[in-house]
Amino acid sequence: MCSSDLLMLFFIVDIDGTVCDTSDRYAEVDKMFPRGSNGEWTLEHQQEWMKPEGLTHASLIPGAEKLGKLVKTYEANLVFLTGRCEQCRPITLWYLNHHLELPASWELLMRGATNVDSPTICKEKAFLDWQKLNPSLAGFSRRSFVFFEDDQHMLPIWAKYGLALKAPGCWSCCYF
Repeated sequence: MCSSDLLMLFFIVDIDGTVCDTSDRYAEVDKMFPRGSNGEWTLEHQQEWMKPEGLTHASLIPGAEKLGKLVKTYEANLVFLTGRCEQCRPITLWYLNHHLELPASWELLMRGATNVDSPTICKEKAFLDWQKLNPSLAGFSRRSFVFFEDDQHMLPIWAKYGLALKAPGCWSCCYF
């Protein structure tokens, strides 16, 4: 087998609702402000959500502790892709390193500080931008992407690019 026949596996993993249980925080912030005319969160919701002190106390989603072993077992590349904005990078890095056994090398893709797009738009754009910035992914038809995501609106989007697994249920059916 030549090296061009090798398959690279990428696990693209959402954070909130997928590995980090922020359901209580979500409900709290959701009640603080009326939703926008489109039914989505407003800038006020997003700003309140991104306050680091609100993100530190979330528990790990049951089963998500398997992620590190899953990555190691399948020799996958790990990329966290979140709707959290850049100002939350320090607390997000702390949370992931504190709660998960991660490989030595992994990436964290986040929403830009001024990006107010819906999570579906900003996450897909971040994924496509990440692909463009990585020349090794140019022939990604030979690559495999596995998306771990709790947002039902993201699943059909991720299915265009690879296998989309619905969290948190996906963790209970990971056997290896």
